[in-house]
Amino acid sequence: MVFEGVVGWFSMLILVTIGAAIYPHAIQRIYAAGSELNLKRSLTWMAWAPFLTSGVVFLIGIIGIKAFPGLSEADSEQLVGMMANHIATQNGFFYWAMIILFGGIIAAIVSTADSVLLTLSSVISKDIYGRYLNKDASDQKQIKVGKTIGVLVVIGLLYLAWNPPATLYRIFILKFELLIQVAPAFILGIYWKNLHAKAVFIGMLIGTIIAAYMAFNGLKPFGIASGLWGLGVNTIFAVFLSFYFKQTKEEKARLEETLTV
Repeated sequence: MVFEGVVGWFSMLILVTIGAAIYPHAIQRIYAAGSELNLKRSLTWMAWAPFLTSGVVFLIGIIGIKAFPGLSEADSEQLVGMMANHIATQNGFFYWAMIILFGGIIAAIVSTADSVLLTLSSVISKDIYGRYLNKDASDQKQIKVGKTIGVLVVIGLLYLAWNPPATLYRIFILKFELLIQVAPAFILGIYWKNLHAKAVFIGMLIGTIIAAYMAFNGLKPFGIASGLWGLGVNTIFAVFLSFYFKQTKEEKARLEETLTV
């Protein structure tokens, strides 16, 4: 039991490490950087941020155990709101301080969510709709489709926010378990020129199905996160199928052109 707990903890660290490295807004920051030096400077400062932010959350949890003892697992996720509400009732200064605090929290959430939403809209409009469904679509038509899909996704997310299917922690882990299935496309694609697009897609699809099935059924063999099992199968398919699907001359030329830009 202790062994599975330790393995589960380290598997979660690996899960979050890989997932954070390929997070959409992290990739966008790489492309948005003016130079390699600016990118290194920003990442150097950002490397310390998780320790500070996670440390504050840890302290809030410790304080909450004493301030609101006996909370259930579901109630404990409302701890920040409960503490803020209690503090806001003390005087006017704390009241406005809590308003500013939650304004900052909302801004932080939106800054991440909009990057993911813009990336998803771009993938659907450019890579799916414009490439396969309607090849003759104009840029305006593709943008309209992307915005429409984005609005529908926001509506669905709002519904899930009001009716959460699980705890925030479980949703957080599930997000990374599915997100890391794109890791072979980025990590292998950078260092291995023979990686084939079809092999990556098939591996990604199979890995996502396996990770989702195991996650929703609570399967964690040996305490290892379901997302890592899916990633392992995903990587195997991506590698071996890349030897089966041969790249055409046009694909190799496009790859060389991309790498030399």
